[in-house]
Amino acid sequence: MISFRKLTSTFFFLTLLGSCASNETKPANLLEVDSSPISVELYHAVTREFVVKEDIELVFTVENPSIATVNVGEGNFTVYGSAIGDTSLTITSSNGDVLANIDIDVIEPVIYLPVPSGSLYVKGIGKTVSVKGVITDSSVAGEAIWSVSDPEIISFEAQELLAIFTTLKRGNALVTLTYGEHEASFMLYVTNIKGE
Repeated sequence: MISFRKLTSTFFFLTLLGSCASNETKPANLLEVDSSPISVELYHAVTREFVVKEDIELVFTVENPSIATVNVGEGNFTVYGSAIGDTSLTITSSNGDVLANIDIDVIEPVIYLPVPSGSLYVKGIGKTVSVKGVITDSSVAGEAIWSVSDPEIISFEAQELLAIFTTLKRGNALVTLTYGEHEASFMLYVTNIKGE
């Protein structure tokens, strides 16, 4: 049998515990950021903006940097997918207060371009090289649209996911394949015969 006195002590102890837990020092709303999960394709990036409400230093920590990395800019951060998998990003103040937790899911890209390291080197003017994109998700609908950032460096002819590039002069150009809402790109470098 529990006496009223013992019950009151237990209730007081539980109330005190609850009050201690609820009175923990929580950081004021110092950061405005979308903390919904981030889904990023492998070898792609997603950028989010943030607003700091006071003059504090922020620390961005990725739980597993082999899956994703983060670069912080002025008022934004960019998450880059390095390997398929799940991880999380924690944003803290310099004194350790957790301001945001964001789950990160790195997924297979919808468009894959078989260009190692995202760079393609072609030696000489008037040379041709072809690249064929691969759509990894058959449920994605769209039209294949190829583009180059500098048509004076390279020209191209496209047939759906296949593009044939012809070098016109030394330099480099960004090549992009857009399919629906998705895109992939690589840099094409035109060098002289000596590779300079």
